[in-house]
Amino acid sequence: MAGRLGISPSYLNLIENNRRPLTPALLGRLVDVYGVEEQVFLADAPARLRAELTEIVGDPRFPGPRLDDRALTELATAMPEAGRALAAVTQAYLAARKEARSLAERLAGDPFLAAARHNLLTRLTSIRSYSEILRDNVDLEAARRQRFAGVLVDESEHLTNLVNEVFAFLADEGTPGLVPAATPEVAVADLVRARNNHFPDLEQAADALRLALRPSPSPSGLHAAMVEALRRDHGVRVHSAEADLAGAGAEQTEPGQPGDTLVIPETLPRESHVFRVARHLALLACRPAIEARLAEAGAMPPEKAELYRQYLGGYVAGALIMPYEPFRRAASATRHDLERLQHRFDASFEQVCHRLATLQRPGAVGVPFHFVRIDIAGNVRKSFSASGLHIPRYGGLCPRWNVHLAFLNPGCIDTQIVQLPDGSRYAFVAQALIKPGNGGREPRSHIAVAIGCDISFAPRLIYADGLVLDDAAHDVPVGLSCGQCPRHDCAQRAELSLGGTWPMTTAAGPQ
Repeated sequence: MAGRLGISPSYLNLIENNRRPLTPALLGRLVDVYGVEEQVFLADAPARLRAELTEIVGDPRFPGPRLDDRALTELATAMPEAGRALAAVTQAYLAARKEARSLAERLAGDPFLAAARHNLLTRLTSIRSYSEILRDNVDLEAARRQRFAGVLVDESEHLTNLVNEVFAFLADEGTPGLVPAATPEVAVADLVRARNNHFPDLEQAADALRLALRPSPSPSGLHAAMVEALRRDHGVRVHSAEADLAGAGAEQTEPGQPGDTLVIPETLPRESHVFRVARHLALLACRPAIEARLAEAGAMPPEKAELYRQYLGGYVAGALIMPYEPFRRAASATRHDLERLQHRFDASFEQVCHRLATLQRPGAVGVPFHFVRIDIAGNVRKSFSASGLHIPRYGGLCPRWNVHLAFLNPGCIDTQIVQLPDGSRYAFVAQALIKPGNGGREPRSHIAVAIGCDISFAPRLIYADGLVLDDAAHDVPVGLSCGQCPRHDCAQRAELSLGGTWPMTTAAGPQ
């Protein structure tokens, strides 16, 4: 039988004892050779799943605990979906291991890195040799000493350039495909950072659109004008629906056709409702300007292009609701009182904070803020920095940042003056927000939003009143993230410090 099937007798024995799965290719061979119905074998799906799981857990590379025969049988028969999920996750894990090993081998054998290693050792040897000559020959004549010092300077410069080339190589700046491609979210964030989070042409498009709308000065004037423009100019009707009828896919994301309906859940706060209407109108009315920015970014995958389009539409929506110059003047006049700006422009706390981070027009620049939004698990969902503060893109933020503490008092604005290990100081303003769910059975989402600026701009914020700005001794010592922080005495550390040590308060175990 093994000979007719083209396999070894031992492999056939493993299949018969449910220790190897019946592969599709082998199943096809059985059907061809013996003329049996395929369903005869497919009916024993639990046994085949159990065999696959047995093979997986028997692999020494399997990362999980060893499961006995009884556990495997129960998993395959009582919880087959969980068993298939375990198999899929394990296969993905093994594939990732293989890819990582392949990448490591490629890096180890890469001719660029091999040459860089040789050049690096050569430069270091030269620097060390000339340094030892200068150290051991104190009576060296001035001309030779000057020449040797010049060699050290030249070699140091070559070494610096070489190190920069190596880091550029590892960061994939000159070797496409070496490092896995960034996620669409990270790629779009890079595009926004490249424009300093300011798009002059989109600002102009938003100003022209608002001028065409001619909204009345009443609080609901802009919303009514936008709804009318959607109906009149684009054939789109805005409809507020019950939560269960307006799921996540109900709102259109592509510019609509005549007769389309923009469905918005009735549970959304007014500011979010207005923003969605504004974004949809922006995607339709300002499409040429938005598509021009997409074209400028070059070819990109569809998911990245759509995400970038949505961001640009949201940017126009923010500029439509909060026009640049009136908003900048109001922010300056109120000393960036976020609550007053919310009421004046009928916008949410997050919308106001994000808009403040876009005020980068030459000749009319606002306070250079950084902006960050996290969820309750501490994941960074959106960030931008014009303040000079580097916001980590991977991993968590420093737990001492008040954007985390804001969750303790949702709805209240929290202020903080911090000092980084390099001595730079910043003013932080944060608030935790609760996003309503779609009804009583739908869980609410919790986010926290923070903006901040260099300490030199803090007097222009109303939230700095009463804080000690001229004495760094009162600052909260923070880092960027635990993996990048050199502070060895932090009891809130979640990772080893740069020096490879844990603070005594955490090294002893649970506190």
